[in-house]
Amino acid sequence: MLIFQVVWITCFVIGTLAAIPNKQSRNNNESQSPTNTEVGSKRLLIEHSEQCTYISPDGTKIVAQPASEPATYGPQVASSALLALLHLDVNTKRPIWTKGVVDELDKIVASGGSISCEHYPHSAEDVALAVGHIDLDIANSKVGVVSSISPWVEHVLKSAGSSHVVTIDYNEPIVCTGIPWIESRSVAQFGAEVGLYDLLVSFSGIEHSGLGRYGDPINEVGDIEAMQQMHKALAPGGFLLLAIPTAHESKVAGIYHRIYGPDRLAWLLENRFAFVGRVWNGHVLGGWSDVLSHPKLFPKQNELDVPADWMNQHVLILQKLPDSINRTREMNISIIGDSSPESQLLRMALLAVTMAIAVHTIRRRMVGIGPF
Repeated sequence: MLIFQVVWITCFVIGTLAAIPNKQSRNNNESQSPTNTEVGSKRLLIEHSEQCTYISPDGTKIVAQPASEPATYGPQVASSALLALLHLDVNTKRPIWTKGVVDELDKIVASGGSISCEHYPHSAEDVALAVGHIDLDIANSKVGVVSSISPWVEHVLKSAGSSHVVTIDYNEPIVCTGIPWIESRSVAQFGAEVGLYDLLVSFSGIEHSGLGRYGDPINEVGDIEAMQQMHKALAPGGFLLLAIPTAHESKVAGIYHRIYGPDRLAWLLENRFAFVGRVWNGHVLGGWSDVLSHPKLFPKQNELDVPADWMNQHVLILQKLPDSINRTREMNISIIGDSSPESQLLRMALLAVTMAIAVHTIRRRMVGIGPF
């Protein structure tokens, strides 16, 4: 309990520091979000013919009530045209996906436009290219998207030939009538699935896991646990397309996100996944042997091709390794709550890693060169 409190306080301190303006505030996720007026004036209410319902914890069927204000961090989750149609449910804050949202994606693609998120240029094109470079018959495969606020990744998978896409999120989307090819599931439901998926895609998701930004419980190794769960949910030899922010060194940017240097990325993969390759802005490269090739996977600040390090999200092509290999070195996070001497040592090691990254981030922030 004491260790958990220390970690929670550390995250809180970093989050507080992140809110202090500095010369890099232009790169802060919050500062680039549209105002309520810019987006709210364009928003459309759900038509009566497209009413969406969800089941409450007590089993009651409830009609979703779209909020008029824009979704927070909008340009990180959708293109500007899509944001005009994307609502959150007033009561649950879950995204509401109407047929109009999917129709808008169809319209953009048909006109030759891009459905990439504004903060992640060429993201849709990179995911599509990565899908085309894996040895998988996607039309006859079980595919899923982990962490999704708007269905642009789902649309990429459908365009690639998938007829059914499962979407998994802590705040799982409310899918309206007229979109039979998308199925929404909660993280709890996903946690019970073993060996079901041939392909999972997660774009800008797990770097937030356990930081509390999206209402999820604080967990200093939430990203590690998310990787373990995706490995468990994948079928033998299944693929994971993973996009997370990578840079020269690992950082924890308060409640906002993690940045992955070589050390923490290696921790994510361990012996769970083979690093097959990566895609960035139309470039297809190899795995670990190619990380220094242009465009670099771990660039320094002056080598970035984007305004901020959190925007540097290459699509990593990963393949599940056999469980027999994974068991030789897999870190059993579940024993963190145990009281044995071995689990106490593990807790101390995890805390040391978290604190080291946090202290380094604070020092950089105090001299005006932090990642916020």
